[in-house]
Amino acid sequence: MGYSAENLCSANFCLYHLIAIFLFPQRHVQNDKENEGDIITKTINNMRDNLNKKLTVEDMAVKHSLSVSHFSNIFRKATGMPPIDYFIHLKMQKACQLLYANGDKIKTVAVDLGYEDPYYFSRIFKKYIGTSPEQYRVTAKNTG
Repeated sequence: MGYSAENLCSANFCLYHLIAIFLFPQRHVQNDKENEGDIITKTINNMRDNLNKKLTVEDMAVKHSLSVSHFSNIFRKATGMPPIDYFIHLKMQKACQLLYANGDKIKTVAVDLGYEDPYYFSRIFKKYIGTSPEQYRVTAKNTG
């Protein structure tokens, strides 16, 4: 769910936790309350399913009956970035795939990802990827 140092360290310790659950099952009682990890996973899956839409942090927080600030804090702690930045990051990953695989116009790619203004999409793409969508397409085709 992200490559922050915290996430990598957490993954590393998951094995120890798993072993402890098997060795001492009575000490690891399951909570009925929804796990924060489940909230993050569900949110990221929802983001992936809705790349063509405009989601707000409010929309995401309401789905889990959390305040915007609390939701933002647990999301940032789990992924290393704010929810909207993560959502835009997912959109830019998809944009890279579409630009590489399809010969679609940049305007079409922008609309497919929920950006009505192709110029705004191009600015966001350049900010996150470091190059314009057209230049990315040319470079990716030449190196791929």
